[in-house]
Amino acid sequence: MAHEKKENEITNEIIKRQNDNIRRIRVLEETLRNIDVRINSIEQRYLTETKKIYGKLQEMEGQLKDNSIAQKTLEFQQDSFKKSAKKYATQNDLSQIKNYIELINPMISKYVTKKELQYYLKKEKTEEQEDFEE
Repeated sequence: MAHEKKENEITNEIIKRQNDNIRRIRVLEETLRNIDVRINSIEQRYLTETKKIYGKLQEMEGQLKDNSIAQKTLEFQQDSFKKSAKKYATQNDLSQIKNYIELINPMISKYVTKKELQYYLKKEKTEEQEDFEE
């Protein structure tokens, strides 16, 4: 009987250890499943974010192309404007024209008319004769 009792104790200890090992294996399997779920979630987020980034990069590339085209258009327009601006009168040209107009403008200039010249000539002649006679 003592031998049977010892066998029962050994059997009970083996069963207890086996149950304890099975419980540990279940806990490890549960942890492994949780880690697997997390890894799958991270992979899905990675794929989603990668697709978003790729889409943004394509969008930015398109915007760069559009900006490049707009820049070339502006450069062309600027060159055209520079070419046409050469045809316009400059400030210096305008001031020269103003000076010419002031020079020939009878209202401002100090020109005398023919009648005025004759009048002054006669007046001076008479003054000279008066001075000479005195």
